[in-house]
Amino acid sequence: MNRSVLLPTAGVAAALSLAGTIVAMHAVQPELDPATHFISEYAYGQLGWLVQIAYVVAGAGVLGLAWSLGSATQGRWSKASAASVLLVGLGLVATGLTRIDVIQSDGSVVSTASGTAHELAGYVVLLGLVLGAFLLSSAFCRDRRLSTVAPASRRFAWGLVAAFVVAVVSQGVGLAGVGQRLFLGTWLWWLVFVGLHVRELGRRTIGVGPSPHGSPPDTARPSRPAGSS
Repeated sequence: MNRSVLLPTAGVAAALSLAGTIVAMHAVQPELDPATHFISEYAYGQLGWLVQIAYVVAGAGVLGLAWSLGSATQGRWSKASAASVLLVGLGLVATGLTRIDVIQSDGSVVSTASGTAHELAGYVVLLGLVLGAFLLSSAFCRDRRLSTVAPASRRFAWGLVAAFVVAVVSQGVGLAGVGQRLFLGTWLWWLVFVGLHVRELGRRTIGVGPSPHGSPPDTARPSRPAGSS
């Protein structure tokens, strides 16, 4: 399988594996109330190492997706969106390699280097997601091969913003876990969405499957002339 198809496929599989691992952890550690506890807290309990590995694997898959996105698309918007997805991948790897600072039995929180790095990694993921979603929707609009999915990409971008707002508000009402899971589910689905369409671009590049509007794969070109920014 050509890497232009293999890498985005691996990215989709990695995102789905993270989702599956998190769902499974709700059964492995039922003592953690999903309404009030963060997902990263699973790293401290039974089989918690699986969560960390899942984040690292997801990050590696997203890094491959970023490479594929940068190779399969053209123009400054596409390259910028690929760089943003790269940030997401790096942030996910760092998230898996660190652990969150948790509340102690006396209600205090002991700050650690790992906890600080974990929090910073979350900000990197957030920055990459929001920038990437809006940049990618603009890139899709400018590429006739993907223009038909541009509206859906734009809805995803605003959906990510809405889910993040809900996550912030939920912390203020004691439902931090609910908001975080909603946001995580939204951006994981966005990664799957991106991966599937980048994979289709790779298939067209190597001449597998139909090209848009019935034209041969080697005639599918971006709407803007080569070399334009």
